[in-house]
Amino acid sequence: MTRELKKILNRWQTAWNAGDLVKVMSLFDKKFILSQQGWPDSDFATVARGYAFDFKTNPPGARWNGVLEETFERGKLAVAISRWEFSANRKGKRVVLERLRCVDVLRRKGKEWKFVRTLTYPEKK
Repeated sequence: MTRELKKILNRWQTAWNAGDLVKVMSLFDKKFILSQQGWPDSDFATVARGYAFDFKTNPPGARWNGVLEETFERGKLAVAISRWEFSANRKGKRVVLERLRCVDVLRRKGKEWKFVRTLTYPEKK
């Protein structure tokens, strides 16, 4: 299972870093909910609008890099716990702008896994 979850997270990272909204959103269930510390919950449509905005306004070289740390699967549900860094180019240097911890819940439909719930919070410094 860990291998499958790594592939899904890598697909998200690759699609997001390429600014491919269609590919990114294809990984999410239509009933997806994102919870970010300090913000109201966001549904599928709100997340799609947010990503579209990000792709238009991100600084040069903006990208997410993630490391999967822990996984759990039982039946049609899986949990992935990971650490993410958001970085961009600033004055010729790569600068980390944000570090997050992320808990993703995925549900299997047939052979395909989809994100159904994500909780993100800032990593302690």
